[in-house]
Amino acid sequence: TPEAVIAAAAEKFQDFADAGITSVFDAGMGTIPTDWGLAGYQQLEREHRLPVRVVGSYYWNNPEVTDPVADVLALRSKFNSELVQVRALKIMFDGGEAQHTAVLLQPYADQPGFYGEYAIDEKLVKAAVLKAQANGVDTHAHCYGDATVRTYLDAVEAARKAYPNSPSRHASAHNIFVSDQDVPRFAKLNVTMQSSAQWAMPDPTIKRTAGIVGEDVAFREFFRHNSVLKAGGRVAFGTDWPASGYIVTYRPLDVIQVAITRGILSRFGKDQFATVLPPEDERITLDQALKASTLDAAYVLGLEDRIGSLRPGKLADLVVINMDLHQMKPSEISTTKVDLTMMNGRITYRDGI
Repeated sequence: TPEAVIAAAAEKFQDFADAGITSVFDAGMGTIPTDWGLAGYQQLEREHRLPVRVVGSYYWNNPEVTDPVADVLALRSKFNSELVQVRALKIMFDGGEAQHTAVLLQPYADQPGFYGEYAIDEKLVKAAVLKAQANGVDTHAHCYGDATVRTYLDAVEAARKAYPNSPSRHASAHNIFVSDQDVPRFAKLNVTMQSSAQWAMPDPTIKRTAGIVGEDVAFREFFRHNSVLKAGGRVAFGTDWPASGYIVTYRPLDVIQVAITRGILSRFGKDQFATVLPPEDERITLDQALKASTLDAAYVLGLEDRIGSLRPGKLADLVVINMDLHQMKPSEISTTKVDLTMMNGRITYRDGI
């Protein structure tokens, strides 16, 4: 029922606040009507029970829907309150490598001659990105395979050439595999590499993944965070909760630790797995990981002028933690506790209360 969904959402939103989260991106409501869910979020807002702000999207995974931008525009005009708004078209462009539904530039190692298939035809996606650019709509594309990343970047490139003055922002989500050729294009096209960095660790699924796509691809193209940053691109982190790889987490501190170590989270074991996920030089610094989890994540939401950093004139979103991350071992960052979370000047979580 709607009441059950709203009640469950309220409980989980509070868990997010407890973890130091002040804003979330809802990347898709595949099991309930989008209007239904967003109305529920606004009900929580009216009742002062919404401890995070929500930026929503229209979830496009049905190729029979040929004009998803119209749906985004309708939702954007309907839902635009202080804490609940719609900005983006979420494009479910491909699937995952484990299911052989990510699209690759080279054949799957365990299925010779098969490259994967797009969930939505690439011509439809290119037309949708073009219309989004024409109407100032942001896009957020699910891109696991390196071929999907390239095709999405191609779509954005064509859209930017057609409408260079559009305010639209574009983000490629996941980017499990990115080719050398496409690394510099994130900066060139101003496309954000949005990543669930907690997946970039040497967990038990990695060997299986390497066997599926080929070790030459996996251990050269896995999670190119540092390469994209070095090329001048923007990287933003999010957990993709409740989706998961080896683990499921919504805690930003988990993401930050894995991004800088590419090692296993300590609570899931230390000695039974490899130390660092290759390529090792894709590890980033703590400051880079913090920026990807704050200001650059806010940019993806279109809110960097309001949140994401502590500056005069911005909203009072802040998180107090019990340790100085710069003074502790990187492998222990995820053990840090959140003492207090404030969103919009309102305390949404305080340890012990």
